[in-house]
Amino acid sequence: MSHLANKERQHTPWGLLFQVPVFLLAAFGLYQFGKLFYYSLTDYDMFHAPSFVGFQNYAALFDEVNVRIGFRNTVGFVCAVSVLLLVTAVLPALFIAKLKWPFGAGVIAAFSVITLSTMMPNFLTTLFSHNSYGILNRLLLNDSSTGEPIVFTPALCATIAVILLWLRCLAPVFAVTYLAAKKKRPFVGTAIALCATPVLMYSGSETILYAIGMPSVNYSADWLYQLFFDYSLVRFEIGFAYAILFVGLLMLVAWCLVICAVTYVCWRLARNVKRNPACRTSYGYVAFLLSMMLFAIVFIFLLLHLLKAFMPTDEWFRYPPVYLPQRPTLTHFHDLIHSDSYYPLSRYVFNSLWAIPCVLLPASLLVALPSGVGWGLFRSCKHEALLLFCFVPLLFTSGYTTVNDCGMIDSYFAYAPAFLSSVEFFAFVFLVSITVKFVFYDRKAHVGGILLGIAFVLSSCHALGALRGIWYRNFTMISSENLKNWTDWAIRLNANTVSNVGIAAANDWLMLLTTLALCLLPTVLFLLLYRWHRRHTAALDNQTRC
Repeated sequence: MSHLANKERQHTPWGLLFQVPVFLLAAFGLYQFGKLFYYSLTDYDMFHAPSFVGFQNYAALFDEVNVRIGFRNTVGFVCAVSVLLLVTAVLPALFIAKLKWPFGAGVIAAFSVITLSTMMPNFLTTLFSHNSYGILNRLLLNDSSTGEPIVFTPALCATIAVILLWLRCLAPVFAVTYLAAKKKRPFVGTAIALCATPVLMYSGSETILYAIGMPSVNYSADWLYQLFFDYSLVRFEIGFAYAILFVGLLMLVAWCLVICAVTYVCWRLARNVKRNPACRTSYGYVAFLLSMMLFAIVFIFLLLHLLKAFMPTDEWFRYPPVYLPQRPTLTHFHDLIHSDSYYPLSRYVFNSLWAIPCVLLPASLLVALPSGVGWGLFRSCKHEALLLFCFVPLLFTSGYTTVNDCGMIDSYFAYAPAFLSSVEFFAFVFLVSITVKFVFYDRKAHVGGILLGIAFVLSSCHALGALRGIWYRNFTMISSENLKNWTDWAIRLNANTVSNVGIAAANDWLMLLTTLALCLLPTVLFLLLYRWHRRHTAALDNQTRC
């Protein structure tokens, strides 16, 4: 990018006006934060008016055995997953950033497939199934390592939970660290990525539920979010549930502070050590190869699951087990499309691909568009990066209480608050800001670039909204079968049921291919926009030299 692109942003406090929608939404999030804290001081079951009890919920918090286990698991999981991510995502990103861009882009793409696979409920239940049809158990039985299928034990549940949460966080943590290192800000990227780890884990509890179920064996894999879900939506002890939530929030804040302190100390020590550029490049290639090996292992398991979609039912019962279909068939895809249900599969697909994105589009553009334009055009203040903290209160705009208070229960609008508080929405703001930088690189309007930028922004918003519709459940706010999304359909297939194994795999094929197709158009438009930007900035540079 030319030197002109670095001077495109004007320094003016008027840029803060573009952040007004974010400020308003953040204020609403702070209001919701206070409201949830109030509920934690009450005895409330959703059927009667809340009665104030002070800090009794907090005092009784650790009297529950399963709560003590959950908090212990949370500390253990955060530590274990953070260490794994440091070794497999953060450090590789720092070294690979020294190589040419295709290496980093390749790892991001590979890790994205891994993260996406952990969101497939049918893949996880097939992989970790406790019967002989689980992929891991079939491999062990075929290898004569065991005479009977491995059943879930507390130690196995905890191990699976750590593995799933680690794989779920791989792509975002690597991408943040890699991009920051490319911008010569590796310390910032490392700190943000590691601090994001507990938050990403916090939003990934359904990953564990899909594979293990809740409660897990002796609550061995249950942690903060699952305990909150258990007490709020199963036991209806709302006040006690929010007490768990706020103590957990304090734990996450403390963990982030510790991470920042440790990262800063390590960074200061590392700056005093002279490094050989050739060694850093060599380590980059090694890190890239190890990352590809990790991707290959997960991809093999994913492929074994997806191949079940083409395997006739009678081949599932063969011994020794077969993994490649001997007589490929498309019967399971036919059965999937014509499955008996309240509504046909096309209803759920329509909800995910069109109804939900159309609801999310206005809300996203009203907030993300002005914010992204402001980030792209103006430097609003000296410490502009602090504005990022305005997005933190948005986390509290989601949840049952917000949707209920706004009268959005059992409507498509129930999906909007969850999206506004998601990582995808935060990414969309930055996609808009990048587009603005490309289009207005010399502070002039360019019709071709504007049209291409608008197409990219709209397609990105639709793709991100559709991805939320495909992969994220909203079962606490949506009970109407007519409004549920594709994931609700997928979970009902239940891959542990022998008759549904092939249909579940066929469904995962369709979800995966649809996701790739959704990402294709924004990617192509972005590459065209970048090429258009480079061509015009090069011409402008030539004119300046002349």
